[in-house]
Amino acid sequence: MESQEIASGLPFEAVRSVCQDRDGSLWAVGRSGVVARNRGSGWSTLSSAQGWNVPDAMSVAPDPNGGVRIGTHFKGLFLWRDGVMTSLAMKEGLSGNFARSLLSATNGDLWIGTASSNGLHRLRAGKLRTFDMPPESGLPRALALDTAGVLWAGTAGGMLLRVADDRLTNETGKSVPLLQTIRCLHAAADGSVWIGYGGSGVVRLKAGRFTQFRAEQGFNDDCISQISEDEQGRLWFAGNRGVFYVREKDFDDQAAGRIARVRPVVFGRDEGLPALQASREAWPGTLRSRDGRLWFAMQTGLAVVHPDAVKNEPAPPVVIESVTVDGAAMAAYDLPPVKPDQNAPRLFDLRSRTGAVLRIPPGHEQVSIEFTAPSFASPRNVAFRFKLEGWETEWVDAQTRRVAYYSHLPPGKFRFRVVAADTDGNWKEAGAALDIEVLPFFWQTWWFKLLAALALIAAVGGAVRFVELRKIRQQVERAERERAIERERARIANDIHDDLGASLTEITLLSELARSHAAPPGEVQSDIRRIADKARHLTRALDAAVWAVNPQNDTLDSFVSYTCTYAED
Repeated sequence: MESQEIASGLPFEAVRSVCQDRDGSLWAVGRSGVVARNRGSGWSTLSSAQGWNVPDAMSVAPDPNGGVRIGTHFKGLFLWRDGVMTSLAMKEGLSGNFARSLLSATNGDLWIGTASSNGLHRLRAGKLRTFDMPPESGLPRALALDTAGVLWAGTAGGMLLRVADDRLTNETGKSVPLLQTIRCLHAAADGSVWIGYGGSGVVRLKAGRFTQFRAEQGFNDDCISQISEDEQGRLWFAGNRGVFYVREKDFDDQAAGRIARVRPVVFGRDEGLPALQASREAWPGTLRSRDGRLWFAMQTGLAVVHPDAVKNEPAPPVVIESVTVDGAAMAAYDLPPVKPDQNAPRLFDLRSRTGAVLRIPPGHEQVSIEFTAPSFASPRNVAFRFKLEGWETEWVDAQTRRVAYYSHLPPGKFRFRVVAADTDGNWKEAGAALDIEVLPFFWQTWWFKLLAALALIAAVGGAVRFVELRKIRQQVERAERERAIERERARIANDIHDDLGASLTEITLLSELARSHAAPPGEVQSDIRRIADKARHLTRALDAAVWAVNPQNDTLDSFVSYTCTYAED
């Protein structure tokens, strides 16, 4: 690839550390402990002939006064300048002789990280200062200076330390959570600090807010060893799965919720490069040289990125390969590519290519639609999104899979659309499309639903009619009962008037006769007896009327008892 390459001519394969000195020479340290320099004409090994005779180099960083600082595995730190070496080891104040992390500041300071407790040092104007680190922080593995001149240190224990105004503070738990070991740091031009973890992706600390990006957010690798950025607004990452970049705008959009996932652009074997795995043994492991190129220390050499040569790859034509229903392929075919000047998606039928609707039988469990886009330049970096119109309202990112799954689709007509994007994230409206009709069961058809609706209406109407007729019958029965009660009341009134009225009138006349003084005593006694008889008759008649209207006597037992008593009388 024109934009990526592996540096040739290195005297070793695995690279630990890389830097560029004041004079523009490139320096690299191999896993074998060998130091190599490139002045523009190729790589050459730094040997005893040039004043270097230490075989276990770990890291390299430029010295602002010329030459380079070289950290070693067992013998501390050296300054190599024009064939002259000056050492700095435990006897000069270092906490350990394993100097694996170096950082040269623009003000002339040199920050040193050693593999020991309280292993963070600053060398300023020949004076060495040691900073007390929190317990269980582990050795400082990565160093970075932000735009405000604040030093950030990431440790093997996963702690993020901050040094400002000669004061060290632990930002872990306050600014960022305690995750896994920190492998790398990067201070971006916008003032943010990027943290690469060995298993937790990356974290961006910006304006006091941290945001984590992992595979769930579309990130390509959760083990990041090196981070850099170019002038085109792209952040570059190197980790266990090679080298890739993500546009800074994608990170901003994902953090703001405007997009669900970031989109990495990956470089590796599919792009004509060997298998890439970033080194993480020493710091610094990445370099942005003065010509704008990015250098990454890898297990297989130095990966070199030419950001200016990274061009936007246009979106390839999209192809729908097959449709599978419950594991059985409906058809398999290759669609002809969409013409570049065509703005509308092409419609195809899997069977006849006539544009007819693909019909799926009822009762299916799952429908899977496979698609792809032929790309020989960078097939892994082709992004897809799809939508089943009539079922989905939003586009679905295809992520790493190139198949869409749908379960238990309802009967109806749908259109499946799939589109691809270029490497700059611009989606191409023209893609591939397929009309699909899911056939219904007979009870899901319109005529069955119409008949069912009519039957339901008839049933409801019949039920309403039945209820209304029942109400009418109840009203008639209630009116008849009321009329019977009225007739009975009238009969009782007539009986009382005819029988009791006549008896009372007779009692009144007999009483008048009995009160007469002219009547003989015998007649008076006879009238009194007749009055008593009438009174008893009147009492029986009144009891009969009261018995008849009393509802407690509306039983067979009461009727039989009353009839027997009446018969006896």
